[in-house]
Amino acid sequence: MSETAIKKGWIPPHSHCRVCGKSVPVNKEFCSKQCEEEAAKITQRNKRSSRLYLIIFIVLMATLLLWSFTTRGS
Repeated sequence: MSETAIKKGWIPPHSHCRVCGKSVPVNKEFCSKQCEEEAAKITQRNKRSSRLYLIIFIVLMATLLLWSFTTRGS
């Protein structure tokens, strides 16, 4: 980068790491292998949480349906 570009405040095209936010080249998502592995762990954790919430929702709805059918006659 030239001195004049720095003095004018020009910032070269870049993007930021999805995990730590460091500057990376435009065509990359992560700054290191460690950040890439951390992102994979976060994605797995989010998938697991989504499945758990879906199961809890289904069990809750089934319970409410059963409860409404069993208390209908009384």
